[in-house]
Amino acid sequence: MSEEAPKPSIKAVPETFGLVVQAVFDTQRQLGEMMHDIKTLNANYEQQHKDNEELERRVDKMTLTMRFGWALLLTLGGAAAWTILRIWEIWLPMLQLKLGLPTK
Repeated sequence: MSEEAPKPSIKAVPETFGLVVQAVFDTQRQLGEMMHDIKTLNANYEQQHKDNEELERRVDKMTLTMRFGWALLLTLGGAAAWTILRIWEIWLPMLQLKLGLPTK
């Protein structure tokens, strides 16, 4: 069961030599174009990878900033509410006295 090598469809004669050479050059040109395309795709992929890493770092930084902002907002809001409550405890009895309303 030995397989025979495929026989060329064009006989190697001087008349067909130009066709064979042209086919070889066309193949080399196509391979060169494909290699150039592969290099371009590889460079684009590497650039996209770098861009994605940079975007990920920025998103992480923004997330951290937003968390810090919310913590600060809650802290300041709590302090403001406490301050308003303390002021109201002082001013409410004074207003009630001025208006002649009963106090506690």
